[in-house]
Amino acid sequence: MKIYLAAIIPYFLWRITKSHPKERVKEVLIAAAYVAGAEVFFRMTKAYFLYETGKYLVIFFIVVGLFYDGFKRK
Repeated sequence: MKIYLAAIIPYFLWRITKSHPKERVKEVLIAAAYVAGAEVFFRMTKAYFLYETGKYLVIFFIVVGLFYDGFKRK
């Protein structure tokens, strides 16, 4: 699980930061969905690292996406 976390966090950070600005929202949603699905799998197999890891990673990826994309003012 620790190796998994060490692999997906930089991977999704790279995808979010290097994606085209119009595609950034999609990349954040992909990262959040991937982490949520993986959390379900790891809980079923009792292999989770910390109990709240998935929730905190989803929040982290959304905040990073907001930071790089910014708020829309209309």
